[in-house]
Amino acid sequence: MNDAITGDEIDRAYYKTYREELSPRLFNDFMEGGNPESDDVLLMITEPKDSMDALQEVLAQFGVFSGYSANLEKSSALLLGLSAEDMAALRANYNIPIAKDHKKYLGIQLPNDPAKLYHLNYAPLM
Repeated sequence: MNDAITGDEIDRAYYKTYREELSPRLFNDFMEGGNPESDDVLLMITEPKDSMDALQEVLAQFGVFSGYSANLEKSSALLLGLSAEDMAALRANYNIPIAKDHKKYLGIQLPNDPAKLYHLNYAPLM
């Protein structure tokens, strides 16, 4: 098995075959009712001005060996701690919608200010 997964040498059929076997073992201990076939992914990056090109390359390479692709039309970004100028540059260079102050992910409101986490998620339940 060590020879099959070597980064650049990964075989698509091998990946798809063993994903079916490994996914329950990897996820059942961590997720109750989780679905490894879920199409929701949350990515966090630092320095988005410098990281976006690399992120797009990684997503493209992932698509090559896995057969999956990111639907950028359904994607969005929540930017934390960036200036208005940097946000405008990211909007102009990458056609990804940018959330203004919070984003809903799997039913949880993720705010750009951590102090708002309670107010957006727990207060409505009270």
